[in-house]
Amino acid sequence: MLDTCSRFFPFFTTGYSGRVALTAGFTGLGVGASRFAAKVMLDKLAGKRTELTELKMVNTLPKPFPPDPVAWIGVQMMTKAMVRADQNEGRRGPFLKVMDALKMGFDS
Repeated sequence: MLDTCSRFFPFFTTGYSGRVALTAGFTGLGVGASRFAAKVMLDKLAGKRTELTELKMVNTLPKPFPPDPVAWIGVQMMTKAMVRADQNEGRRGPFLKVMDALKMGFDS
């Protein structure tokens, strides 16, 4: 099981009138990002407006993944495009550029 989201970076939200905080989507980078996420969520729970709580990446949610089989096809296309970019000295092809523009790529 892997905790991920479409932007491949954690997202932040609250519920129950700001009394419950949720962050997820660490994509295997939880050790470094969890300290940042904890600071953000503690500020949010305290109702503080800080530099961290005002960041765009903190205040926007990622786009949901499409349902299967569309998601499976997308993963296959992304994997092949990433392999091609690696073989091409990191130059991103059209598919990766579109995914980045949609904020759904690894470089978004």
